[in-house]
Amino acid sequence: MLGGNTYLIIWPLVVFYYAYGPGSLFKLSRIVAHRVPWTTKHPFLDVEHSIRCILVSLLQLGFCIVLIAISGASLSQLGFRTFRPGLLVFGMVLGLGEMGLSSFLCFVAMRAIRALAPANVPQKDDDWLALLQAGWVRQIKKMFQIAPPMVAGSTIILYIAVEEIIFRSVLISAALSLGPVASVATSTVFFALIQTFHMPSWRSGLFPVIGALVVGPIHGTLFFQTQEIWPLIGAHVTMFLAGAL
Repeated sequence: MLGGNTYLIIWPLVVFYYAYGPGSLFKLSRIVAHRVPWTTKHPFLDVEHSIRCILVSLLQLGFCIVLIAISGASLSQLGFRTFRPGLLVFGMVLGLGEMGLSSFLCFVAMRAIRALAPANVPQKDDDWLALLQAGWVRQIKKMFQIAPPMVAGSTIILYIAVEEIIFRSVLISAALSLGPVASVATSTVFFALIQTFHMPSWRSGLFPVIGALVVGPIHGTLFFQTQEIWPLIGAHVTMFLAGAL
């Protein structure tokens, strides 16, 4: 089923999932939080958010499997035909470069917004950084503080890896009939769009959106040209870790 009008099915599914999928785990995450020992050392709400991060990562994996089944893509079409460690190292270096470029563009955006609308945005860098910690970013940081390192690390790597597969492997492959530019551009637009979901304000979503607009075209173009997903996963994980540090 790959190609043709498959994207007309997959695109709405992606938007619907990221808009409503994570929220569907609210009750389940609370039930699980009551049954883990972490609440003896940490506030229940923080534990609940950490559990939700883990469950969301697993749910996204299941959603990705459904998308792959709908698209009918093979492992080679998804970018898994080879694994070359050298390219993985290249991806890690690329991730550092993407983090640097994203940070610079975020800095420029902060200055520009302050100049154009000073009454509507924070005037101090520390206040901007506080906004950055809101929404899902805060939940991820809490998970790293609460969950065992192996669990927290595996969760974020799984989430990022599956996200790359969805927005690069699946979305681009499904839209190949539209041409390389349109398929990469559409993947980037959807990738940036979902960064705004579940954020308390547009200010909190500004940095993730800028990061997505940097990563989207680069990763989309590289995947289209090479059909390799492993280095892109390495780049995305490295970029996230560099930003968190």
